[in-house]
Amino acid sequence: MTFTIRECEDSSISANGSTTLKIDIAQGVTFTVSKIIYKSTGNFKITRIYDSAAKQDFLVGSLHETHFDDGNGKTLVINPPIVLKGSTSLKFDVTDTSGSSNAVYLAVIGDEK
Repeated sequence: MTFTIRECEDSSISANGSTTLKIDIAQGVTFTVSKIIYKSTGNFKITRIYDSAAKQDFLVGSLHETHFDDGNGKTLVINPPIVLKGSTSLKFDVTDTSGSSNAVYLAVIGDEK
């Protein structure tokens, strides 16, 4: 296994708007997600985390940026980890809750083989 950080594409969200961010996993690759980290210019919530190929959801309810409380306050530990088998995409449905336009950046940390 190899320590890997994968980042979603950058996203600007309009005030109270929503978007989907994704991380692609190539065919034949297994990626095990142990942490999700973020950077943003305002408040937001994640309303869905899912594996697009396996059609598997990993979130019930909403996950606000205030739930990312490990380490520097911008890290969410995933235990047990999410295991993705490519070819697939890990998708995040994100909604702005700040009332202003917002830039949200997500990345996942884990092992890849």
